[in-house]
Amino acid sequence: EKGKGTGMGAAAGAVLGAVAGREIVKGKRSHRDAAAVAGAIGGGYAGHKIEETARSTTYYVVTVRMDDNSTRTVNLESTEGLSVGQKVRVEGGNIILR
Repeated sequence: EKGKGTGMGAAAGAVLGAVAGREIVKGKRSHRDAAAVAGAIGGGYAGHKIEETARSTTYYVVTVRMDDNSTRTVNLESTEGLSVGQKVRVEGGNIILR
């Protein structure tokens, strides 16, 4: 599941991008300013994406065949301790080992 950004990643990326853009370009002040703005925009975008990735969560979609041959799908954060063909019970959104 994609993480949600809080704005902190974008803000930090924008600051770092602005500093990097300003430092890379030598010469006229207007060129350094333009590079800082471009760096801030790029850094803000990159920081936002990095924060989303860092806050993402992995879910496993597990399909369980019930005793009546119907199936139920459950989203789990971990499949540790589960294996194919194992007898389980589904309660709410959880799988309980039998």
